[in-house]
Amino acid sequence: MSFVDIKKVNKYYDSFHILKDLSLSINKGEFIVFLGPSGSGKSTLLRVIAGLEQIKSGSVILDGEDITTKAPYKRNVSMVFQSYALYPHMNVEKNISYGLKNLGVPKEEINKRVSDVADMLEIKNYLNRKPQALSGGQRQRVAIGRAVVHEPKLFLFDEPLSNLDAKLRIKMRYEIKKLHTSLKITSIYVTHDQIEAMTMGDKILLINEGKVMQYGTPEELYNHPVNIFVADFIGSPSMNMFETFIKDDTLQTKCESIKIKLKNCESIKNKNIILGIRGEHLSINKHNTEKDLSFNLKVDMLENLGAHAYMYLEIPSSKDPINVRIDSRDKKRVNIGEYTNIYVDANSIYLFDKETEMFIGFLEEFI
Repeated sequence: MSFVDIKKVNKYYDSFHILKDLSLSINKGEFIVFLGPSGSGKSTLLRVIAGLEQIKSGSVILDGEDITTKAPYKRNVSMVFQSYALYPHMNVEKNISYGLKNLGVPKEEINKRVSDVADMLEIKNYLNRKPQALSGGQRQRVAIGRAVVHEPKLFLFDEPLSNLDAKLRIKMRYEIKKLHTSLKITSIYVTHDQIEAMTMGDKILLINEGKVMQYGTPEELYNHPVNIFVADFIGSPSMNMFETFIKDDTLQTKCESIKIKLKNCESIKNKNIILGIRGEHLSINKHNTEKDLSFNLKVDMLENLGAHAYMYLEIPSSKDPINVRIDSRDKKRVNIGEYTNIYVDANSIYLFDKETEMFIGFLEEFI
C-alpha cells in the first residue's frame, strides 16, 4: 500500500462540485506538487488531507490508517500556510514551541527540538525576535520550523512562497527542497507556478476543475502530455497549437505555409487534429534530418532573455503568434517584419484529437 492514498474523494461547496471522484497514491518520502490554475481544487485537496475540509464521499489513508474523519491535530501532519500564520505577540522561539507545549512534550525535549530546528533553518539568532521584526523569508523559515519541530508523518505546503519577491522565492525553493532531502519526510506542495512545480517536485499532480489531468514526473508531463490541457499548461511560453485538417492526404492549417504530406493517415482521416510544437523544437537552423519540415513565417517580435531569446512569428488566420526559442547569438540573423524559414523535426510534433483533446501520437508515425 502507498504511504498516502486518496480514494475517490468528492467535495462540494453547496451545489458546486469542487473535487470529482479524485484518487491519488503517494509513496513514502516523495515530494509531490499539486499544480493547477486558480479554482482547480488543488488547495481544497490539500485541506482535505489536513482535515480542514470535510468530504462528501471517499477516503484519506495515511500510512495504512484511515484518517478521513479524524480531527486535524490527530492526523500527525504539519502545514505551512501562505500567510505564515505566526502569533504576532510571541517571539520566534515561542511560535515554534507553542504546539509542542500544548501536546505536553517535556520542556527538555522542546528546548532540544527548537534548538535543532533553529540551527537547521539558520534562525537561531532570531529566537528572541517577534514576527514583525523579521523579513518575509525569515518569517517563512519560522513557519517551516514550527511544522518541522512536530516531526510529522506528512508535510503540507499551501503556496508558501506566494508573498515573497522573485529572488527570495528562488532561494526558498532551494531551501525547502534541501530540507526535504535531509529529513526525507513525505511532502505535498501546492502551487499555481509551474516553474516551482517543475523544479521541486518528484512528481506533479496537475488538476483542472477538480479532476486529475495527469500525474507523473515533471519530465513525463512536459515530454509526454496526455491531453491538450497538460501540453498547454506545462511550459513557458505554452506549446504552439494549430487547428489542422486533412485534404488529399495532406495535413494542413489555414496557413498555406504549413502543409505536411501524410502516408499512414487512415486512423486520423476522420478526426479534427490539433498540431502541437514546443518553441525549443523549432529553429532557424536546419536539423539535417530526413523528416525536416520547413515553414516560412513573418517575424513579429523578439524577447531577449540573456542566454536565449524567443522569436514570435505571425500565423495567418490566427490571433496567436508562434513562439520559437533561439540562441541569443542568432538574433542578428532575424529582423522584425521580415520573413524567415523555421525548421522542425517531425519527431517533435504532437498530434491531439480536437474533440476528445487527447494525445494521438507524434507526427512521425503518420508520415
